[in-house]
Amino acid sequence: MKEKLKIYHNSNYVFHGSSEPNVELFTPQKSHDVGTDEWNKTKSVYATSNICFAIIFSLTKSYSGRFQVGSNTRSTCTATFDNSFKKTLFKNSGYLYVFNRDQFPFQKGNQVKINSEIKPIAMLQVNVHDYIDLGGKIEFVE
Repeated sequence: MKEKLKIYHNSNYVFHGSSEPNVELFTPQKSHDVGTDEWNKTKSVYATSNICFAIIFSLTKSYSGRFQVGSNTRSTCTATFDNSFKKTLFKNSGYLYVFNRDQFPFQKGNQVKINSEIKPIAMLQVNVHDYIDLGGKIEFVE
């Protein structure tokens, strides 16, 4: 699995993380991001060139506490969670959907979007160890 993730990461692909398996067709949705950025206001299918971002978002099912993700590169990120989520995070698994980058007409930083339906080219089941192996870092706070 680790090698397959690295191959996708080092090629012209973008990623969407989800807790839902077997999504065959993604349809435009409102963003779950908070804030006032107009980028997040359209109904779109959102993806990222940062594989770590997509993986960590896929692992947040059943979590409603503090969650921050930051990055200054295409390939790394640091996620911050409440300490109470640590045990659950290490048990969770998620799904990484892979798309051809060229199908997404809009880009802002590491994020891309498309305002129409799109089919993924692959789905991989992932866990927190995949995130860490690709350079992701986790901080837990009280």
